[in-house]
Amino acid sequence: FWSKIWSFTTVSDSISNIYIPLIIGWNIISSNVIPDEPAMESVFEGMNNIVFVKNGAGQIFFPALGLNQIGDWNIEDGYYVYTNGSSILNITGTEVNPVLQGIQLNPGWHLVSYLRNSPMNAQQALSSISSNLIIAKNNLGGIYHPGFGINTLGEMQPGQGYWLHISSPAILTYP
Repeated sequence: FWSKIWSFTTVSDSISNIYIPLIIGWNIISSNVIPDEPAMESVFEGMNNIVFVKNGAGQIFFPALGLNQIGDWNIEDGYYVYTNGSSILNITGTEVNPVLQGIQLNPGWHLVSYLRNSPMNAQQALSSISSNLIIAKNNLGGIYHPGFGINTLGEMQPGQGYWLHISSPAILTYP
């Protein structure tokens, strides 16, 4: 009688990239990729057109002044990015599974990340918080207002951030 012990290693191809186009002026962005180097200085390294970055809490990253109140990129957050030139932000890291990444929301406004890697209708994408959601807004003035059945926001897009106004505590989980 003998036994064989099997040993194997699985190699994950978890390294992903997201390419986020930035226009001159204000952008609201997010990422479904957790940066390998999450410090804001690393995420925006080499991008000399970034004037400043602001999170929903009002903290800023101002590269020209060496100021970073934000610290590290948070996968759950959306960010305002002000640029003085068009470019593409490339974030390399580990793609999150949106079904497993819930975003805790308290009453009030939140600038959140869109964690899917493909577009989805706002009504479907935000279905997990539909009873708590007052309104969702994008950078282009589109809104999704479930109470009035209005959706000028259309589809939520990878790389974009969204403002959500929540009436009571909820956990946003993208399908």
